[in-house]
Amino acid sequence: MKLTHVALLLAATTTAAEARVTRIEIVKREPFAAGQAFGATGAYEKIVGRYQGALELCYLEGSFIAFAKTKAEREAKKDPRPSLEERYKDRADYAERVRKVASELQRDGYLLEEDAARIVSRAASVAW
Repeated sequence: MKLTHVALLLAATTTAAEARVTRIEIVKREPFAAGQAFGATGAYEKIVGRYQGALELCYLEGSFIAFAKTKAEREAKKDPRPSLEERYKDRADYAERVRKVASELQRDGYLLEEDAARIVSRAASVAW
C-alpha cells in the first residue's frame, strides 16, 4: 500500500530533466592497436578529451491521458476510469487526500518535509 502511494505521488510530481553535451574538447589522440587498419574503416584511434554539458529541468514533461472531468464526459469517451467528479467530492477533497498521503509518507521516511509541503501546495492549487 505504501509503495503504491509513493509511486502515485512520484508520478504526479516528478520533474523531468533534459541533458545535452554543449562542447567537446579533444586533448590527445593516440593510435589504437599499434595503428593497425581494420578493413575499409582504417586505423582506430584512442581519443582523450573533455566534455561540457547543460542540464535543463522541465516540469511534467512526458505523456499521460487525463481523467475526464465529469461522468458524462467519461461515458461519451468510453473511458472505463472514474472521472474526477466520481473520484473526489471537490478540489478540497482531492487536496486533503494528497495532504493525508504525503503526511503518512513523510512520517514513514519516504518524503522529506519540504517535498511533502511542495506536493501539498501543488495539490491545493490544481485547476481542473
